[in-house]
Amino acid sequence: MPVGLLGVARKSESTPALDQLQTICTTLDAQILTTRVGIAIEATCEDNELPRDCVTDLWTLGQQVVEWISP
Repeated sequence: MPVGLLGVARKSESTPALDQLQTICTTLDAQILTTRVGIAIEATCEDNELPRDCVTDLWTLGQQVVEWISP
């Protein structure tokens, strides 16, 4: 079963949190998808929209999930 890593945290905490998740998943022999998405809470715009790069990363992660489950 694939694991997609997605974290939402304060900017300074995003990368370490994803690193911890990856370590745990690796220990459990999970298949980790190549795209990791870290969204900093501070990155949201005033109108509560995500920056374009976050949306692109989320799209890529979603595509990897679809590719993995498609026969």
